[in-house]
Order: sequence, then structure tokens, then C-alpha cells
Amino acid sequence: MKPQNYDNRFHGRVTVREALAHSYNIPAVRAAIDAGVPNVIRTASDIGVESKLQPYPSVSLGSFEVTPLEIAYAYSVFANLGVKAEPISILAVVQRDGTLLETRNVKMKRVAPASVCYVMNDVLKDVFDYGTAGRARSLGFQHAYAGKTGTTNNYRDAWIIGYSPRILSLVWIGFDDGHSVRLAGGDACLPIWTRHMNRIDGLVRDVDWKRPEDVSEREIDPQSGMLATPYCPTTRTEIYVQGTEPESVCPLHAGSGEPSPFWPEPPSILEERRGDAPRDPAEIQRRAEEERRRAQQRENSIKRLLRRIFGDG
Repeated sequence: MKPQNYDNRFHGRVTVREALAHSYNIPAVRAAIDAGVPNVIRTASDIGVESKLQPYPSVSLGSFEVTPLEIAYAYSVFANLGVKAEPISILAVVQRDGTLLETRNVKMKRVAPASVCYVMNDVLKDVFDYGTAGRARSLGFQHAYAGKTGTTNNYRDAWIIGYSPRILSLVWIGFDDGHSVRLAGGDACLPIWTRHMNRIDGLVRDVDWKRPEDVSEREIDPQSGMLATPYCPTTRTEIYVQGTEPESVCPLHAGSGEPSPFWPEPPSILEERRGDAPRDPAEIQRRAEEERRRAQQRENSIKRLLRRIFGDG
């Protein structure tokens, strides 16, 4: 069975922001394969998923059952900028007069770099701004939360999670016998989640995550994903974990650097469309070898980023 996007359409090469905001499945599977599925499972275990996961690429799409508590536990690591805090239901027992009868300490452990979690949180804010949870804005929720919606095959499960540095809330809808709920996460769970969050609005002070020192900014061309030139028609400021920033300028608008890893067509195809492709066999061979070298460089760059996130393994 081949993975498909929720809308049954193929969207080509997209940025991580677009893929997560719109819950595209194909980029998730490709990222799991490039990172190494065993590394994905190990990372899931590190951040709180205790259920048994099998080493198949579809694990990145939630193909194995986990509990809502496990999902909330895992996402709390992002909310805590890489620190895993043991979930407990009772912190202390206090008498009416203030006498402390019992207390428990929360066990904490750093399991992910703060910079990686900060960038992920910034990306997942787009889920509410223009992605699958965008309807929360029309329902009155205006806070800058990060989050994610989810829907399993045949609509068996629907869920949404949203969080800030101070609060995390998750809603899951499903049947014990596996019957379809016939609704996606953004349709079934979002109204419940939004109503709850609007009800507690004001009880928890709004704060944002403090940017780690090893997170940097670059002005990029959103079409190519590379450093913007003065000729790029549109630009945007993007954040990166230091060491993973693009180093080449946009090749689409008077740039002279390497093509973007998100740009789907090599130079030879663009030349053929313009009618200036080389005719000399030796030159054709030389350019083909150059394109292969550039493709390998792009692939190595992506793998370095994935290793930084998931570790070597």
C-alpha cells in the first residue's frame, strides 16, 4: 500500500513548514526513510512513546497504536524545549490549614536539543496560522500556540494537540472497537479543543519560548529555499539550528549558488525549455556529471540535518 496525502493529491517538493501545516504524508515518509526508521523509533522512545513500534516507514504516519497520554508526553518535550518531565497526577497533598502532608518531585531529563525543539515549535505554529487547525482562529482562539492534527486510515482516530510553554491540551476521538468516526482531526476534535481553550483563557499567562543562542535567522526565497537575492520577488525570514542554514544563494532569480534541495528540476531541464541546452556530447556528459555531484551534495546536506536531529545510528 502506497502512502497518500489526506487530500489524495501529490504536491511535489514542499518545505517542512508546508508539509507539517497541511499534514502531508508523503514528505513524512520520505523524511523517516532518509533519517533511518530505527532512529525515528529510538527518538520516539526517548521522548515518551512506550508502545511497541515496528521499523516500517509508515511509523511516521502513526500506523501503530499509542495512547493519548503517550502523545501528550511526547509533545511536552517540545513544549519544554527538549526536557522530558515525568507525568504525574498529584504533585502534593495539602491540608486546609496549609500543612503539607505529601509531595512528589518531578523527574526531568534532557532528551533533545533546545534549538531543534524551538525550530519545531516555530514550524508547528503554522498549523494554527494557516494549516489544518486554522479554523481555530474563526472560532475565537487567537493565541500563538504550536500544534498538530491527526487522522488515521479510514477515520478510525481523530486528534489534535496544541501547546505553549505553559499549557498543553490534547483531544482524541475514536471508538474502542475501531469503527470510523467519519471525521478528520481538524473537523472532529478542533471545535472541542478550541471551546476548552477559550473557556480557560486568562487562567494561564501567555508566554513564548525563549530563543536559544544557537538558532539563527536567514532571509530566503520561499520558492527555492535558498538565500534570497535582490532579484527575488518575495522573501521571508526563516530560522535554523546553527550549522544547518542554507549556504547558497537562490538559483532561480539571478543567483549563482547550488540549486535548492527543494527545487525539483536540474539545470539541464531548465536549459532545454529555454532552448540553450548543449549539443556537444562531451559537454553534455560533463554537465550530467556536474548535476550528479550537485544532487549528491544536496542529499548529503539533508542527511547532515537529519543526523543532527535524530543522532547517528
